Amino acid sequence: MLGLIRNPSYAGVYVFGRYQYRQRITPQGEVHKRVQPVPKEDWRVHLPDHHEGYITPEEFERNQARLALNRTNGEGTVLSGAAREGLALLQGMLICGCCGRALTMRYQGNGGIYPLYLCNARRREGLATTDCMSVRSDLLDNAIGEAVLAALRPAELELAVTALHELEQRDHAIMRQWHMRIERAEYEVALAERRYQEC
Repeated sequence: MLGLIRNPSYAGVYVFGRYQYRQRITPQGEVHKRVQPVPKEDWRVHLPDHHEGYITPEEFERNQARLALNRTNGEGTVLSGAAREGLALLQGMLICGCCGRALTMRYQGNGGIYPLYLCNARRREGLATTDCMSVRSDLLDNAIGEAVLAALRPAELELAVTALHELEQRDHAIMRQWHMRIERAEYEVALAERRYQEC
């Protein structure tokens, strides 16, 4: 599915040379082949408006930009990606204060129900013997949650007052409609009574 979204032919563009085979020979004499993407300016063939596309080229470029922002392992996109799933409030939104890498989650305890914010990037790369940092998520999440609610309280109050005014205006409009209906019914009753008297 991702290959379909990234294929320019769906935007009416014919291209050739998007990927290139690279071969590498290991010290043991084994040949390893891998496919490597080629930068757009180095594509061998690029024919815009070659055929009718399913989407416009502008939509295609917007989709590519959105896909690039959703990456979690690219330079400059450490925290710009999509929100991650999990029990923690700030998952995918924190950076290590020591090494500048994105914090990951580790679930500990009975069945993995206790989340922990963790940075072990330098230890994984063999640059350190211990993790940069680890923080229990409940402590940090509770503090952040309280700060967010404290910041939102004035806005909540303003929203509540605005909603109350709207409800009052709606009640006044409904009451006015009922009064008009009652006046019309009284008029029709009086008219019917006059006609009856005339008969």
